[in-house]
Amino acid sequence: MRRSQAGKNVNLSECYNGGDEFMRVIMRVGTRFESWASCHVQFENLEHCWPYFLEEKFGEVCVGLKDVTSLDGFCDEDCLVVGLRLGLPVKAGGSLPVPVDESAGNPVLDSEFRRYRIQTLRESSEGNIEPFIRIDDPFDGNYGPRFFGVYGVCSDGMLEHISSFDTYSEAVRFVRKLAPGIQFPEMPTSVSI
Repeated sequence: MRRSQAGKNVNLSECYNGGDEFMRVIMRVGTRFESWASCHVQFENLEHCWPYFLEEKFGEVCVGLKDVTSLDGFCDEDCLVVGLRLGLPVKAGGSLPVPVDESAGNPVLDSEFRRYRIQTLRESSEGNIEPFIRIDDPFDGNYGPRFFGVYGVCSDGMLEHISSFDTYSEAVRFVRKLAPGIQFPEMPTSVSI
């Protein structure tokens, strides 16, 4: 409603064959996102009261992604993008293209690496390897599939790339060989900042 009143001259009744259909579309979008979130969000890691957080943030982020005139095309891919843009702790296991950035202290005390870091990366169509972060479009066709870079973090904060793996679990297994006893989570969550 704010969009239609902000000089954009959007007639929601015309876009959705009446105001009632627009309200049904809004309800479908909200219900779909709630159902998706119940499967893919780690609510125990959520720092906000879920209903109030959604009331305050969901609509604006959703409309920013789909535009107020195309909400009827809202799908599961859109749920992931909205969830990431909201900074929700999305479960990173499985096939969802979710950005991960986990680090853990090195239990091997005489190592030059004070920490190890596992970060999601992807290759651009130009051949550049770039970090995949929360604000990036996980379905951007200009990038190849995601993979996971393992880095050693020196005492001065400098990163040294060690290796890359197709899955997070492969990366964790590798780091545990380098630093037995390191405490990486089995199931990471998406990057929240």
